[in-house]
Amino acid sequence: MAKVRIFQIAKELNISHTDIVSFLKSRKVEVSSHMSPIDDEVYKLILDEFSKDKEQVDRFRKEKVR
Repeated sequence: MAKVRIFQIAKELNISHTDIVSFLKSRKVEVSSHMSPIDDEVYKLILDEFSKDKEQVDRFRKEKVR
């Protein structure tokens, strides 16, 4: 997989890039900004942490539309 930037993942998960940057810094992963490219290992770490939030947001939006 090509290197992905933090802001792209934030957009995909529909969360703030600052949340991702803060999370990565708390895990001692070196990132300088939301434009930093990340590798597959870090990408998986982000998905594991924030995918639950995405599911809840998606579910809430679907219920709101009804």
